[in-house]
Amino acid sequence: MQTTKETTSPSGQMDENHKSFLAWLVGFNNALKRENLDMNEIQTLMAIYDNIRKQEKRLYYKSLVLPEEAIGCKIPSPFPSPSVSFQLHQSLLLSPNSAGYLVGVFNPYFLQQTTSGVDTYSTLYINNNPALTGFASSNFFVPTASGQVIPAGIYQEYRVVSAALKLSYIGRLDIVQGTVGIAQVNDPNIGIGDVTTAAVNANLQKYGDINLAQREQFRKEFYTLDGVRGIFIPQDTTFDQYIPLGMVPPQARTGFGLVFYIQDGVYAAGTSNYKLELFINYEVQVDASFLQYIPRTMPETEEEESARNQAKFLARKYLLTSASGPDSSVLNNSNSIFESTKSWAGQNFLPSLARLSSMIPGIGKIEAPLIMEQANRTKEESPFNFNISKEKTNI
Repeated sequence: MQTTKETTSPSGQMDENHKSFLAWLVGFNNALKRENLDMNEIQTLMAIYDNIRKQEKRLYYKSLVLPEEAIGCKIPSPFPSPSVSFQLHQSLLLSPNSAGYLVGVFNPYFLQQTTSGVDTYSTLYINNNPALTGFASSNFFVPTASGQVIPAGIYQEYRVVSAALKLSYIGRLDIVQGTVGIAQVNDPNIGIGDVTTAAVNANLQKYGDINLAQREQFRKEFYTLDGVRGIFIPQDTTFDQYIPLGMVPPQARTGFGLVFYIQDGVYAAGTSNYKLELFINYEVQVDASFLQYIPRTMPETEEEESARNQAKFLARKYLLTSASGPDSSVLNNSNSIFESTKSWAGQNFLPSLARLSSMIPGIGKIEAPLIMEQANRTKEESPFNFNISKEKTNI
């Protein structure tokens, strides 16, 4: 089951960051037009602006850590060009062999285009051969349709912004047993396989021994019910570069890989007790023939490459987790423009910003209730019930 989600709608609707910036412009304009300037309000508005400038860095960090929720994310760039972003989501049902073993290898950095919409190639390999023991090499890693496919001729180039792999148990609870594991490997041999011929990749046979995955520096193992999850972390700046589409065979960027396994798992003839989910966020360049139908937007300008690298470094903490992933509430709090305003301006400014937002056509219905809710929550949570000074400065 494959789903595609694209965020650049024909209506050209702005994202939340642009709405916040437009609300800031209205507020700043009104503050400057007053006869008596309130310097506290000006200072608060400038602090809000500084936070908006930093917002894209946090959005990119969130896209790396929570790819499932980061639909429409893009890579900040010092030289941005208009692009389109979308998410591919693919679900597969898996079953271990009769001994309870399955090993898979996945390289998320791949995209193909086809007129039939069918996977011809893949960078996902599954091995559940009856001879697989989990403790010896096994030359049965077969390319499996992964849903990394789009219609031909629409896009020219692509790059992967973020991705996640989740392996979950969906079988009966009264017979659950075994463990599931995952590891991040650096292997240039996790390339493209031909799904139609189902030819095995002999370079991957070593991963039939799960001891290799268990020896990696970045590895996790959980009980079956917990599942496993791994995310994509760019290895270097080459992973931020575009790859051409339309080549035969298509191109992938190798080096980063995820190895996952089922050990002593639940096997039932004719039943698939495990579900594998793939989430991949792509940023693509549109073919000139479709520019009239597919609106593009600019990625945020990132002046410092160190900011992107810092996001990648911090995201590594969540590289491998259980299937539930990290707690998104921590990211949501740090990602909110309005959350940080309570440390600058108390409770007065949020209702004012809500009123300003309501003045903007098409935005007020979305932004104003959000800000008012945040203002009420801030008032309840704050240990200090203070107000901004009303002193005015005549200029």
